[in-house]
Amino acid sequence: MNIIGLSNKLAHKITVSDDLEDIQILRYGIEAIITTTINTALAILVSITCGLFYEFVLFNIIFVPFRKAHKSYHCKTFLQCTICSNILMFLTTTMIHTVAAPRYIYYVFAVLLVINYLVSYEKNLFIHGIMFIAFYIVYCLNSTISFCMFLAVLITILLIILRRLSHEKTI
Repeated sequence: MNIIGLSNKLAHKITVSDDLEDIQILRYGIEAIITTTINTALAILVSITCGLFYEFVLFNIIFVPFRKAHKSYHCKTFLQCTICSNILMFLTTTMIHTVAAPRYIYYVFAVLLVINYLVSYEKNLFIHGIMFIAFYIVYCLNSTISFCMFLAVLITILLIILRRLSHEKTI
């Protein structure tokens, strides 16, 4: 049984309503919980196996709020999502573990924030200002965390651009 089938069965068992819209909303929520749990568990397993758990936790603490704050690309299928998100997590945590944050990162971060503002759907100048200030405070205290912030903004930009490109293809 696939995730959609399992979600559908659970939604029908849980709900007392016969309204199709209520069942579909519940099914979507169950499906999101199942897929998120599987992807997270797999990413944790990979990070522990590769000795990158600290970097995984650190990056996700920073990246997840960025991801939630911006409308960006989402894979079309569960398999695509699992493969892409785990490759992304492995590559970023490996970079955080092995690459020292370059000295010029603070200049590039300012440029990335401007690009992020320009490509984002939200255009929230206040949030970008807070991110700018937070990065420079964190940079003075911990270069690893600032490198995580740098990668989170870079990946967010790429995901926003991917979303824009995928929407242009369908139009």
